[in-house]
Amino acid sequence: MGNHLLSRLRKIEPTKFEHIIADLWEQMGYQTEVSQQSQDNGVDIRAVSAKGKKHLIQVKRHGPDSKVTQPQVQQYGALYRRENNVDKVYIVTTNEFTSPAREEAAKIDVKLVNGVGLARLISRATSNSTTEETDATSDEQRVTTDEIQPNADLRNVDLRDRELSAVNLSGADLRDADLRDANLHSANLSGADLRDADLRRATLEKVDLTDAEVGELGQGADLSDANLKKANLTNACLGQANFTNANLRQANLTDALLTYATFSGANLCDVNLRDADLRGVNLTNTDLRQVNIPSDADLRQADLSDTDLRNTDLSDVILVDADLRGADLRGTDLSNADLSRYVKLENADLRHADLSNADLGDTDLRSGADLNSADVAGARLP
Repeated sequence: MGNHLLSRLRKIEPTKFEHIIADLWEQMGYQTEVSQQSQDNGVDIRAVSAKGKKHLIQVKRHGPDSKVTQPQVQQYGALYRRENNVDKVYIVTTNEFTSPAREEAAKIDVKLVNGVGLARLISRATSNSTTEETDATSDEQRVTTDEIQPNADLRNVDLRDRELSAVNLSGADLRDADLRDANLHSANLSGADLRDADLRRATLEKVDLTDAEVGELGQGADLSDANLKKANLTNACLGQANFTNANLRQANLTDALLTYATFSGANLCDVNLRDADLRGVNLTNTDLRQVNIPSDADLRQADLSDTDLRNTDLSDVILVDADLRGADLRGTDLSNADLSRYVKLENADLRHADLSNADLGDTDLRSGADLNSADVAGARLP
């Protein structure tokens, strides 16, 4: 129903669309006035509640390929200063907002209603037919139990603190969803789109994220402090995701895309990283002693400073341009590893490490690195 409604709304003449939005606000308990185009001063609709709350609403009837941009949001944020006693400024669109637009809106307190939220608001207003004063954004983002189902469109919804254990949201669109502190224990999120979702402090123990898209280059998800114990993240797209202090004990990250993700302080005990893409990953202050790092892993540009890698098998690992400053590499197997091209080893502890046949050609070993009793037989040294 939502997609069909949006398709119809996108074809409506702009002035009529403004009146539809005004009627929607009236059903939420507001008296409205639609501005004349020549005198709108950037305001399409003025809405005032019985309690005196004043909303200024800017309407954007966009097609499916057009998004509201950051400069537009910034422009309408100035409406707070153009009139007195403005409580909220809204931008309502039949499509979507760009990520910079959402960031700008959060900074200047402009409320956004996207196409999915608009369809939800209209559907509820039609079925409830209430004149009780409500808030558009909170109602837009509130999700009923019936809406939590496989392949659901849950973009930009508020699921904070929700009890979602064992729910099936496979294939769901959860982009920009707020899942802070939600309990997703044993939930099925396989194939879900979680780009830009906020998963801070969420409980994700035993969650299934197989083939899920949790982040991509330039827009990683925030999973800091999340509990991902025994989570299945096979094939998940987690580029630039933030796993700071997350619990990933016994998680399966086979074939996951982890480029430039941050794991500083995370619990990676017994994690399976087989065939994962680890280029540029940040593992600062992480204990990797019991991590299943593939012996031929690509750790180019990875930040492994102050990491505990004692007795780890890193044979054949590519560590070009990696940062190993202060890392504990005692007893680590680095035989045949590629440590060329300015790998940083300042103050690294390499006592008893196996560096046989390793490539250390361009590496500076004079800045405090401890190679006492290390095996460098056959290694290419600077």
